[in-house]
Amino acid sequence: MAHSTIVFKHPTFGTIKNTPVGFSWTTALFGFFPALFRGDFKWAAIIFGVTCGVSLVTMGFGAFVCWIVFGLMYNKMYIRELVAKGYVVDRIESRFTLDQLQAQLETVLKPAQAV
Repeated sequence: MAHSTIVFKHPTFGTIKNTPVGFSWTTALFGFFPALFRGDFKWAAIIFGVTCGVSLVTMGFGAFVCWIVFGLMYNKMYIRELVAKGYVVDRIESRFTLDQLQAQLETVLKPAQAV
């Protein structure tokens, strides 16, 4: 379980996405499946392809390294993709403020406008 979760909402369609912040244990343990279940088909294919390629070259041992590296990177990449698609922050379930999370993610998070 992530120590911080950002809830994103798409302003046009109203789609809600819960996104954990920090290390992705699910990606580290299950490889490309978390991206696949989130509907993030692009990154699922990238994780699968890179892991298979590295595994072929290293006789399978490189897969463990790939799982750790993608575990470190995946949640941050997923959040950046949501922001690029126009999602805005609906709420933050964290002990950190929006500014602290932006610094950790190295991206600008747009809060939802109050109606």
